[in-house]
Amino acid sequence: MKTTRILQIGDIHLPEWTASEIDIDEKDAEFSKEIINDLKHSRLSQVLKGINKTANSGAIDAVFLMGDFTSYGKKEYVEPAMKIMDVLLQDAGSTPRPQVFVVPGNHDVNREDAQALGTLGKFAHFRETAEKLGWASPPVEGACCYELAPRGSSGEPLATILVNSSIGSQSLHTLAPAIEKCISESELGDGQPVEILSYDVLNGGSEAPDFGSAETSGQSLAEQRYRHLDTPYVSKEAMANVIQASSSASGGSILMCAHHNLLPQRVPRISPYAEMLNAGFFRSALLDTNKNYIYLHGHIHDDPIEVIERPSERFGNIRSNAIVTISAPPIWQGYNEVALFHDQSGDIFLVRVTLYRLNASGFIGNFSDQNTRFIPLVGRNEVLLSSKMITLWDYLKANTRTFPEIEETVTGLKDDELENALMAIFCAGLIDIKNLGLARHRWRITALEDAK
Repeated sequence: MKTTRILQIGDIHLPEWTASEIDIDEKDAEFSKEIINDLKHSRLSQVLKGINKTANSGAIDAVFLMGDFTSYGKKEYVEPAMKIMDVLLQDAGSTPRPQVFVVPGNHDVNREDAQALGTLGKFAHFRETAEKLGWASPPVEGACCYELAPRGSSGEPLATILVNSSIGSQSLHTLAPAIEKCISESELGDGQPVEILSYDVLNGGSEAPDFGSAETSGQSLAEQRYRHLDTPYVSKEAMANVIQASSSASGGSILMCAHHNLLPQRVPRISPYAEMLNAGFFRSALLDTNKNYIYLHGHIHDDPIEVIERPSERFGNIRSNAIVTISAPPIWQGYNEVALFHDQSGDIFLVRVTLYRLNASGFIGNFSDQNTRFIPLVGRNEVLLSSKMITLWDYLKANTRTFPEIEETVTGLKDDELENALMAIFCAGLIDIKNLGLARHRWRITALEDAK
């Protein structure tokens, strides 16, 4: 049994990423500016230090970046943002860098590239930059299918699928009527991308388009344009790739990553294409494969964890399959560490998400300081429990134990393997673990007397 550990990093938005500082109540205008500056610290820098520490802890198997490296298609910032991340993910002289997977976000699409290079060519710069850094090639039209093998572990790798949900960005597949009125028939022509707003408008000029009755207050023209031309969906080619790869995967669990959310966001969003156009069909197609999906995404600048499933057809049946969607916050708020616990067959029986967030003082603490969420996927004891685990449970019946005590006493189970075994016994309903959300050396494990 093994555990796959993932570092999930959300939207970056260079150069707009927030570099807020701890407030200083300055009452003395003559006070030393040098000392004042020394008293301040950047919240963003604390997040970046946390990412660097987690990525180089030796425990992370892979890093997933959710896209939106820049804002409003500022192409010149994509490569610097990726290079910053690459430096953070690899300390000099440390263990080998974890595998890095990335998907494009809607803000990574450059306006001029979309017009000159078309639907697929507009992602060329993004893809080439990622590949140049040695990252896994990101998806464009179809899905990219990989196998993720946890460090130092034998057994079947985890099927991993990357999907480009931003393929509609900056395309005129579906124009809002208020914008369409601004374009003549000759401009629409054969349906190729056209210039809706002039270069001068997007770069601070005085020209303004006629949006008719459309409300434009509170948004710059560049922001308005991106709101209207961000059309998220999964292409038919990517959909076919996903279903084919999922059906042919030997295991029952699939790890998937895309920029956009599958479910509507919590905060009401007033926008022509606020959600993925074919999200409902995509969700249904995934559930039809009878696989469990861990779906990583960003985009919404929030961090919900949600489970999508269908009711069992028979009363008393356990959940057959589900989609666990995990959203990463924008980078200036923190990041996630996702641990996937595998059973004897290699399938995922438990997902643990540790939410590394800034505290009120603007610092990111250790694992024990963070909020943790647990999402069980399988509850059948015959799948979860091996003979070694039954022996461990018998040992736990005698007395309440701590993790270090078990590690010293029980042979053949150490570190992550012991943690995985205890989580399996816990999910089987045979033990209780006090302080479960804290570091494992603080756990107190007790066998349940009424366990069957």
